[in-house]
Amino acid sequence: MPKIKRFKTYPFPFLAEYTKDYKKTKFILNLHYTSERGTVKFQADYSINNDELIESIKDGTIEVAVKIVCRRMGFSKTYEISKDHNSIEVAYDSMQFEGDVEVKAFLVAKYDFTLENSDLSDSWINERPTVQADNVIGESNERVVTITHIKSGSSKSIFKFTYDLKKDDDAPYSVDLTESDCIVFKLSRKTYRQFEAIRHKGREFIYTLYVIPTIADILRQMINEKVPEGEEVEPNEFNIKHANKRWYIVLSENYERAFNGADPTEGTKHPLEAAQTIIDRYAVGNMLTTAKRAKL
Repeated sequence: MPKIKRFKTYPFPFLAEYTKDYKKTKFILNLHYTSERGTVKFQADYSINNDELIESIKDGTIEVAVKIVCRRMGFSKTYEISKDHNSIEVAYDSMQFEGDVEVKAFLVAKYDFTLENSDLSDSWINERPTVQADNVIGESNERVVTITHIKSGSSKSIFKFTYDLKKDDDAPYSVDLTESDCIVFKLSRKTYRQFEAIRHKGREFIYTLYVIPTIADILRQMINEKVPEGEEVEPNEFNIKHANKRWYIVLSENYERAFNGADPTEGTKHPLEAAQTIIDRYAVGNMLTTAKRAKL
């Protein structure tokens, strides 16, 4: 939805990318986002190219506050940035977010004061408007990041662990890719009992032992054979066989999100590195689906 321009909405100049109350002043917010081992970290830093506003921040007349909102999860937090810094870093459990996370900075009056600034527009330059404490006098651009979890632990899971009655207790696990919705890990009865004992408190071990190596192997098999420049790439047998399966689509979409639109079939990232990144960003912290036994 486009912003509604508010040239005279407030009884004082308002600094925003959609107003013209200032001639050249820009209030810019940058956002850095990382997700690792079930923790999401946001680092927000701002810049203002107006010495008078900066001085008002330093003397405590104005404060800069950053607001983080995830509407889908009902999450909303606001943090004040120290007047001696231009950035703030916060961390949360990744499961507090799903979908778009909106981050924006605001200029907030700490005390009543008269707003004067040499960069004000012609309609404001000769005015001496009074700003009361707690009024917002400006907002930065909005930054949005999208956080998506691989839906483990539900009917939408792409990982399913089963025990296979045909396996001896000491037999290694195997991976079944024939199902459309999920990747099936088949374990012996003994190994499955061990898995059940640690799956809630030892998810990182489960990901390291089973999931990451399997995803890495799948990503390796997705890579099409390189052809001379100008020639059309032919999908390999693995991609032709599995491309329409839901687990394949989920992995492909998360690969693209993790690596800025990169195509997993081109193999621009090492498969093991890519698998670790996908799990760190989209799966850690989630549960794993189980089934009592494998189909025979």
